[in-house]
Amino acid sequence: MQRRRRGILVPGAPFPPSFWILVGGIFVNRFGSFVGVFLLVYLTAQGYPTAQAGFAAGAYGLGSMAAALFGGSLADHRGRRWTIVVAMFSSAAATLALSQARAMPALVGLATLAGFCAALYRPAASALLTELVPREQRLSAFAWYRFVLNVGFTAGPLLAGFFASHAFFFLIFLTDALSSVIFGVLALVALPAESSGAAQQQPPTRAGFVEALHHDPRFLLFLLGSLAVAMVYFQHQSTLVLQVHSLGLSNAVYGALLSLNGLVVIVFELPLSQVTSKCPLLPLIAIGWLLTALGFGLVAFASNLVFLAGTVILWSVGEILHHPASAAYVADLAPAHLRGRYQGVWELTWNLAQTVGPPLGTLAFSWDAPRFWWLCGLLTSVAVLPLVLGKAPDQTSTQAARPSAETPALRRSGPPYPLRKKSGPPGRRSRALLNYLTLLPQGTDLDLRTIQQVICCSYPQARHLVEALERQDYVLRVAGPRRRYCLHPSYRPAAVRLRHR
Repeated sequence: MQRRRRGILVPGAPFPPSFWILVGGIFVNRFGSFVGVFLLVYLTAQGYPTAQAGFAAGAYGLGSMAAALFGGSLADHRGRRWTIVVAMFSSAAATLALSQARAMPALVGLATLAGFCAALYRPAASALLTELVPREQRLSAFAWYRFVLNVGFTAGPLLAGFFASHAFFFLIFLTDALSSVIFGVLALVALPAESSGAAQQQPPTRAGFVEALHHDPRFLLFLLGSLAVAMVYFQHQSTLVLQVHSLGLSNAVYGALLSLNGLVVIVFELPLSQVTSKCPLLPLIAIGWLLTALGFGLVAFASNLVFLAGTVILWSVGEILHHPASAAYVADLAPAHLRGRYQGVWELTWNLAQTVGPPLGTLAFSWDAPRFWWLCGLLTSVAVLPLVLGKAPDQTSTQAARPSAETPALRRSGPPYPLRKKSGPPGRRSRALLNYLTLLPQGTDLDLRTIQQVICCSYPQARHLVEALERQDYVLRVAGPRRRYCLHPSYRPAAVRLRHR
């Protein structure tokens, strides 16, 4: 019998049912997210001045920014499902309350609360998605996540626009609240209460978020690059329309360019993610960022609609390449007990860029339009450097392999014999590392940078490897400011024991 080919376009093939429930709930919620888009239209239709209506709409966005940090912390402390359920039901209540508010202070306060509750689930959803699928499928999983977000955001406003054109504004708020309730119920009854991933396998003494960031310069450099890229990316919401007008084109052309971006992302993101699912993440992100730089930089030379459409296609393909890969990269960098906060901080950089980038871009565009687009291309190209810097190994880590008189005591001791896991015997890199450890003097410890050099792999792969070996009690983690590992003394020589497995 011929075996059926499994791929990302085969519904449900590579992912567990809980993954599809999660993305299905996200789609329903995103499809009904009307209030954030039509709040300004609603308030002006109710007779409020444009300045006040804009202030209330800005408060909604400010609440969304605050939710990125608080939602990640809540997901890590209270659980992913609990955070999603609380966020969805509170979002429904805040949205309905906003529809009944009339005084401007109440409108601003409830708009802030509604934006906060509506975005509170996102870090938890990203962290849960990371734990529901195997590591090698994260890129495809985040591509599906973005696909349902884009389809929901594209289709939902059509219904909301129909409601607004007929002055059915309460239906906008009601539909938004109902979509949140549906997602909340799905999460409550169908999503796993606790992940079976590494979050439950962490030691009792775990580093805090600030300490983890302090010892994770790669993530900080990646955040810096992401902020620069995002500030350039969101110029399509502000300065791109000014460029269209400067060429004598209409607002309809600008709308068509934005629709072209949505069409390219929706049609090509899933097929491209299937092709790139086995590619290393950092080169994929770098290529995406460079395509974004090329797309926005060439706007300076665009003199007609066809050229403008070509630039949009370039940065749209860049978006397809770098955004799912970036989410998967953040998931790989994050410790299991900090995944929500890592995803939240990364999402905050995009929220901040969406708030700061458009006004700064319009100001720079008014000074010198052609040089502004060159600057956008240059800034995004320079943003690739943190990826290179973050990938570079620490040259001082070679000293870690030497015996040290200051080596701290072992944090814990294992059983007399290793427990055999269902995953089977160690792989090629695991055997290579264990055999290398047997050659070192008793008491010698290695940090992750040295292990990375020994087995010739990336830093996330080295960390994943030693964490897997630690869970099987092949190696012991040594306490201290840096993660250090050594072979358990009961397991020497490792090569002989591995032949018996």
